[in-house]
Amino acid sequence: ENRFINLPNQKTKEVLQQALDNCNQLLELEPDSKWPLYTKVLILLALDSQLNHQDVVRSLRRLAEVDSKHCKFYADTEARLVIEYRIEKAEDDTLDISEYTQLTINYHQQYYPAFKHINN
Repeated sequence: ENRFINLPNQKTKEVLQQALDNCNQLLELEPDSKWPLYTKVLILLALDSQLNHQDVVRSLRRLAEVDSKHCKFYADTEARLVIEYRIEKAEDDTLDISEYTQLTINYHQQYYPAFKHINN
């Protein structure tokens, strides 16, 4: 069951892909620009949060560097997305979040009882 995935239809996907291309072009010109980078994160999440997980995490970490005033917001967002990703990717009855030692908060704890083992 996909709890956190809501994929767009084909027309919406085309529009989002075009917007993503525009963001990437802007980021080539101005790599430290906060708004195109944040918009890129939102588009990647809308396109497919699972498929684009690593790129989203990298972009959130970059945002924390570029926009240090909001670094805790980006860290919390990353924590939520990591938990969602791990819940979706969990196999058998084990939820493994052990490699993420810097999680700022444990989101989605309501799903934890579904797992017999939680590695953190």
